[in-house]
Amino acid sequence: MIPKDVQTIYNLLGQISSKLCSYFYRECLISNPKQYPYLQHYDALKLPVNVELLENERFTSLIHDMISLKKGNKDADSQITEHKLNAEINEFVYEAYKLNPLEIGVIEKYFEKQVDK
Repeated sequence: MIPKDVQTIYNLLGQISSKLCSYFYRECLISNPKQYPYLQHYDALKLPVNVELLENERFTSLIHDMISLKKGNKDADSQITEHKLNAEINEFVYEAYKLNPLEIGVIEKYFEKQVDK
């Protein structure tokens, strides 16, 4: 899928940057995580993309907000806002894929362990 409009590109970027896609990439697509992790073109085709979410204007708006925030200052307030935006973006993705609380817990716990390392 090659998006032709900027809105879809931003939306797709948001989905790919979500915890769900990051988890899927790290756990399902990297065959040897001890080596340098890389993504082959055929692996990119396996990344989950929710087509319905591509058309969600609120989700796209959140992605725009995140990009604008990352271009701006890095003060304490922006870090709090970034954390809240990330949480809201991930919630959108979890809902779009109809993940249950147990599945969400597995993903969230995985990333908590990554922070602890």
